[in-house]
Amino acid sequence: MNPNAAATPTRPWAFWAPSHEQHIASALELAGVGPGTRFLDLGCGDGRVLVAAAQRGADVRGVDIDERMVDQARAGLAAAGMPGTVEQGDMFTASLEADVIYAYLTPVILSHLRTALCGAPPGTRIVTPRYRIAGARASAFESDCYLYETPLRERANEQPVGWPWRATLLALPADRRVLVPLTLTTNCGEVSLQLDPALARATNHAVGAAPFRSPGPVPVDLIFEAHGAGSVIAGSISAGGAELTVAVVFSNADRGQWTFSADEGPMFRRALDSAIASSRAPRQPEVALQ
Repeated sequence: MNPNAAATPTRPWAFWAPSHEQHIASALELAGVGPGTRFLDLGCGDGRVLVAAAQRGADVRGVDIDERMVDQARAGLAAAGMPGTVEQGDMFTASLEADVIYAYLTPVILSHLRTALCGAPPGTRIVTPRYRIAGARASAFESDCYLYETPLRERANEQPVGWPWRATLLALPADRRVLVPLTLTTNCGEVSLQLDPALARATNHAVGAAPFRSPGPVPVDLIFEAHGAGSVIAGSISAGGAELTVAVVFSNADRGQWTFSADEGPMFRRALDSAIASSRAPRQPEVALQ
């Protein structure tokens, strides 16, 4: 077996990051959470979303597999004086009896969870901050949050088979772990992913569930650990004959992603050189505004 191939896991990894306050408020508003709403947070983490929903009068329940997070969520509800239930368990087998399901999860995890979500009672509202459910059509999108209703509807595929670009350049923060979501369009069937050794060593990676119909989107999660400012990692990711060049520059200054088609090679090279130079420049002290 190729050591750089990422097999689709039966239980995808956990990548926990706290929900931003803006996402919480926007998601609860978009999903119509209010008095009496049966609210379920899958992967509830520290419980801040449960507290916010409970403060709107919702009947809240959270599920998390991490015992420490479960304890934090329970403590958070208690400290806020809010009622609610927090269960330690696997979100893939949890009961989905709820009016609203909140799922701030990576694209890969959402794709593997889609089958379970399809089994939620008809009319269940599912809200996903930042990341969409691959292959499903959202009924609304506002303030970086997607809203779905069961039964989930198929979203028409608009991309040709393969990666959407020939190359991508990423400028990532040097001081923390970062999730980079990519999408590959493929025919039905499991996806075998091969990373060049440099990328394989620098990342953890996982592949989403195969599309329900042919062709369709398959999410790919890349997680980069913190690296020193000015560090550069480059290589290719291949799947089914399609290849994507990825260059990553870790920086204390620039943040962003640039994409390039097959005929933009010189632009990619210039952008990479510029990002490297910027990342290695002395960091300027912040000046307080008067």
